[in-house]
Amino acid sequence: MTVKEKIKEAKNKANTSRCVYRLLVFAVIFISAFLYAAHANVTELYFDSKYYWTLSNVIYENGLNPIYMLRFPESVRGYFFPVLLGYFRLLFGGITGWRVLASLSMALCFSLSLPCAIRGRGIRSRKESIRTLLAYAVYMWIWGDLMQYPLSDFIACFLLISAIALLRTTNPGQKTGLKIHTGLIAGALLYAAYNTRTTYLYSIFIVLIAFILINRKRARTILITGLSVLAGMAILSLPQCYINNHNTGIISPFVNYDLVDNEVFKGLTTARYETYVGDSEIYPRSALLFDDLTGWQIIQRENISGENFKLSQIFDLFLKYPLDMTGIYFRHLLSLLTPVYRQVYVRDIYDFSVLTILISIILWLTAGFNIFIRIREQGLSLNALWILAVCLPGLLQIFDEPELRFFLPAYLLCYYEVFAGIDWKRYFRILKANWPQALILSLAIIVFWISQTGGILAAKRNGALLFSDQTASTLCLFSK
Repeated sequence: MTVKEKIKEAKNKANTSRCVYRLLVFAVIFISAFLYAAHANVTELYFDSKYYWTLSNVIYENGLNPIYMLRFPESVRGYFFPVLLGYFRLLFGGITGWRVLASLSMALCFSLSLPCAIRGRGIRSRKESIRTLLAYAVYMWIWGDLMQYPLSDFIACFLLISAIALLRTTNPGQKTGLKIHTGLIAGALLYAAYNTRTTYLYSIFIVLIAFILINRKRARTILITGLSVLAGMAILSLPQCYINNHNTGIISPFVNYDLVDNEVFKGLTTARYETYVGDSEIYPRSALLFDDLTGWQIIQRENISGENFKLSQIFDLFLKYPLDMTGIYFRHLLSLLTPVYRQVYVRDIYDFSVLTILISIILWLTAGFNIFIRIREQGLSLNALWILAVCLPGLLQIFDEPELRFFLPAYLLCYYEVFAGIDWKRYFRILKANWPQALILSLAIIVFWISQTGGILAAKRNGALLFSDQTASTLCLFSK
């Protein structure tokens, strides 16, 4: 056997091993997610999840013929997710279809898309496999309930991350046909992400800018793959164009989402938003609201209401109340960074988890410290634009009512960074060398974070919510 043959054989073995690791991670996640869903056995749907389920009837009631998607009704939601949900619902039978779709998307995301999007390559070793599974385990511990409802948050994020993964793995050595194929799929995924959640439109611009800048010395790659991306987006937008023309008489690839002004207005007076489905005698509304008194003062002084508010007024408010407006949106960010309930639809107001809050703070601090170290030592590269594209939809939600699930993309990146991205030996070595500063700063941040979160919870409409409410509930549970 020649040297070239030996090298080729070694490469083939390495590639085979990598494929095995990825397949194992995929299988473990898919099976565990599906079993979790079967155990949770969620069958009653609420609000957005029920609305998506109803929209999926367009496919479910008329069989597999794809022409029926063109009868999609006029809606502020795009066609892609309800149609996809409808096919899975029909193929696998009711709610099982959603469970298969959710399990499949999580398995593909963690085993393939997320590693490729962040690192530019897939899982390569047993160690990376285990660390990826740990990231998934933490995700399911906090977000497992959300995955039981047919909501668009994870699917949209998964589609965007998958598009980025494809574009990151594009290289000049690839054949023209493969570049075209990659570009078409990436473009279709980008449009699907936007069609599923409209705020992902801004991420598309960041992705395209990142691809052009990173490949700026490869004009042929930009031309071939870039045109293919645009073609892929155009192809997947054709049904939406037809649907819009059928319902409104306007041929347009855009989703007719016109609620932005109202959502930004409500965000001015709300420090946190949860959805409540429990006993109405305990809390009378489905919107579990935590008021921001600063925002209420501002809209009263300016005589602003939901009927006369326009998005452009935000800039005037910032000029007139710079510190107050900054405080409002900082509290929004803090709410989005802090999981209080591990239920997307809250059934018991007092069933929140202080442990989840503390662990989440530690995870954010760990990821943040590692990112700070990396930037200090290596600087910012253009690859940071890929991360910005994933985070941007969540960051834009800071200006709306801060609902936790809209910040899900940032949580995915955080969990992957902590469990699969950090070189722990190097991390602890640097931490040990700077432990007094790190300890003091971390304690100060934790105390400030908890105090601010406590203040937000205490502003719950119809009565304050205190940390001690959860503690008392836990003690009663143990006493029984």
